Amino acid sequence: MGITAIEMAEMLPPFHNTHPMRVLFMIPRNPAPKLSDATKWSETFQSFLALCLTKDPRARPTPTELLMVSYLLFFFSPF
Repeated sequence: MGITAIEMAEMLPPFHNTHPMRVLFMIPRNPAPKLSDATKWSETFQSFLALCLTKDPRARPTPTELLMVSYLLFFFSPF
């Protein structure tokens, strides 16, 4: 979900200029991708992406938890 959100925001997926087989090796070794220019996006959106892109599956929120967090972040955060 986080990668899709980045792709929708930037119109390109992370590592779009890297060979797909190389990306498969990069994903587990490198930190989670981030927005190329975070200043264009709200802290709320960046927080949501960070939750979605948590590397450790045990620490990553479930889809139900992400729905609740996104509701709280987007609708109750000061803009």
